[in-house]
This record gives sequence, structure tokens and C-alpha cells, in this order.
Amino acid sequence: MVFPNTINVPKISENERRHIRREYGHKNGQVVFTAIGHAVPVKGWDILIRSFAAAHNEYPEAKLQLVGSITGDNEREHYRSLENSVRELGIADSVSFLGGVKDISKVLAVSDVFVLPSRSEGYGKVLVEAMMSGLPCISTKVGCATDVIENRVNGLLVDRGNEKQLTDAMISLAKNPKLRSKIACAVQARNDYAPTFSEYNDRLIALYKRLLSENKR
Repeated sequence: MVFPNTINVPKISENERRHIRREYGHKNGQVVFTAIGHAVPVKGWDILIRSFAAAHNEYPEAKLQLVGSITGDNEREHYRSLENSVRELGIADSVSFLGGVKDISKVLAVSDVFVLPSRSEGYGKVLVEAMMSGLPCISTKVGCATDVIENRVNGLLVDRGNEKQLTDAMISLAKNPKLRSKIACAVQARNDYAPTFSEYNDRLIALYKRLLSENKR
């Protein structure tokens, strides 16, 4: 039995969002893709960078933010290879490595699309956070993705490791603002991505009661 953690995502107004986008240097007309993880192969940033490069060829105003640690002992070598790929693909002006960020809500606020390109995930809390922020999301079929995303309704699902599918998904959302808006509306229409604190407590208490009852038999 899996109990998803309760998640609290601060609400950010449209005025605040525009202000934060200016702080981050994003202009009107740019479509900002964001991935949150850290610089290890399992997070799939290498796949995402190659897919983004292909999508950028189709939509040059696209930007990519990679958020998460890049300096750990198990991260530095992979980060260097990611930087090399960005330079070799000619997209250095459009890709930002932001490192660790304390306030994830701000990163999500400046984003137009969230991407989870992971090869594997235990649960994928950050995907739920992005959806609770109202963002259209693209995710590989890992962790909780197939539970919270109905493909092409409230998000886009792609096979893990499939660069072409990921590229096509990014292009479709970058070039089609109506599709982005449609998916965002479907995302925001749901409120069951994560339990409230009260719901979580109720589920936990009910589980303990059941286990205690079964133990007495």
C-alpha cells in the first residue's frame, strides 16, 4: 500500500509570475521548459538536452531550465558531459543549469511546461508539485506518472529513453499555445493529485486501526 505524501504548493498570481519571469530574464513569446532533479544519468537530463536541441530547431524561442544539484561527488562528471553536449549542440544560449534552488515554487512559476525525462523514479513528487502548480507536463512512464496523467488530456506521456517521442511532445507544446492552454485547464480542473494533511492523517489512522484489529484475531 502506497500513501502519497501531502504536498503544499503556494499559489502565485499572474502578476507575481510576470515579475518573477522578468527576474529570471524570460521574455514574452518564449516557452520555458523546466526539469527538476539532479545531474545523474537516471534523471534523463542527457536525453532531455538532445530532445530539446531538436525541438529548439523547430521553435528557436524555446528555453530549458535544469534545476537541481550539479556539484555532488556523483554528479560532477555527468554534469561536465551535459555541459559539453549543450555546447556541441549549439544551444548554450537557451539552456540554463540553475543548480539547487530553495524555492521551487518560483521556478515553476516562470515555467510554461514541466518535463520529467527520468529513466526511473520511485514516486516522482516533483511531477505532482508541477501539476498542482497548474503546469502542463510531459513525463516518461515512470513513478506515479501514469496514475496522475491521462495522456493528451492533462499531460503528455512518453516512453522512457525515447528521444523522438520526447522531442515531438516538446515541439507540440512549444508551437501550439492552444494545446498548452487546454492541457493546463485540464490539470487545474483536478484537485486530487495529493492528499490534504487531514486526508493523509485520516488514511493513516484508518490503516493503523485495521492493522491493530487484524493483529487481535
